[in-house]
Amino acid sequence: MENACYIFESMSKRDVVSWNAMIGGYVVQGFADDALRLICSMLRAGMIPDSFTFGSIMKALVGGSSLMKVIQIHGFIIQLGCESHTVLIGSLIDAYAKCGSVRIADQIYESMLKKDTIACVALITGYAREGIYS
Repeated sequence: MENACYIFESMSKRDVVSWNAMIGGYVVQGFADDALRLICSMLRAGMIPDSFTFGSIMKALVGGSSLMKVIQIHGFIIQLGCESHTVLIGSLIDAYAKCGSVRIADQIYESMLKKDTIACVALITGYAREGIYS
């Protein structure tokens, strides 16, 4: 990440792909706070996150302490009109479920016009994690 960060910082022009690569790198390495910091920098730089950006961030937001962050990112997703991206919605359902908000995850799933396997499995896994079997 140090080398990637050096190259990223030295770039004269950054596009969404380069921002996503850095954010995704931080997430994969387990640096969720750095990924969140970078998405804020991305927004300040006038770059619009896309479904890949949000998908990466959703992977970083796990655990009960992240619920408010998931809600905030969900708000950005709605504001930017990305809520129709099926895979992103599956990630959102998974993030809510992992934060212990299976009820919100279920509401998102039920509001989907076209349900898919990713969203369904994320919801089922969330219910199982919470011990809700009926």
